[in-house]
Amino acid sequence: MKVKVTWINNNPFVYNWQDMGCCSEADIPENMDYKTIEEFAKEATPQGFHLRSIDVAGRVYQYDYNGNKIQ
Repeated sequence: MKVKVTWINNNPFVYNWQDMGCCSEADIPENMDYKTIEEFAKEATPQGFHLRSIDVAGRVYQYDYNGNKIQ
């Protein structure tokens, strides 16, 4: 199963728009639960960024600036 995680720069005044976000994709086992995926994504957040979204098999979960899932 493919997972795509996106992070956004904490600084809204970043000069270069290419530095505003970064993403990573991974193949994970089918039986991995969402809570584990979310923990890995938060742990892998680059310094100066915050978690923006997790796309698991076409379903996108959005997060706010504080890392809380938006319902």
